[in-house]
Amino acid sequence: MNAGPESEQPHLADPLLDAVAVAARELRDVEEQHRASANRLADALLSAHRGGFTWSEVASAADLGSAETARVRAYRAQDADVPPSLRWRRERGSAPRPSSSESAEGLSVSEAAKRLKVSRKTVYARIRAGKLKASKDDAGRTRVLLDQE
Repeated sequence: MNAGPESEQPHLADPLLDAVAVAARELRDVEEQHRASANRLADALLSAHRGGFTWSEVASAADLGSAETARVRAYRAQDADVPPSLRWRRERGSAPRPSSSESAEGLSVSEAAKRLKVSRKTVYARIRAGKLKASKDDAGRTRVLLDQE
């Protein structure tokens, strides 16, 4: 029997279901191509920035609108500095996130930023620098432990 791609996929009983199966395979292929392209772009963005170009210059070359967009796109594709909501979606798809638990230790990043009178970015920077202690709750969100500063 021929071992071509057509024979690998059994035909379903109904032509409508066959069309669904074909469309789903095509979508998976396109999504994989998109992921590969996003990773290539991220590598190029990071290489240019590490090569001495500012994020503004990199964003302009990639036609990305802003330096922050270029930086975020580069690091997200590399899984560095990924926000919890995006990390959750990548790992679990559309599964609902657990609601924020009042008993979770520490403060949310937003709550900590308000209390410290700084931005959320500053809170994350202080966590990375070891100036603030943090943990993750059941939903993967960062919880800031201000009592242990």
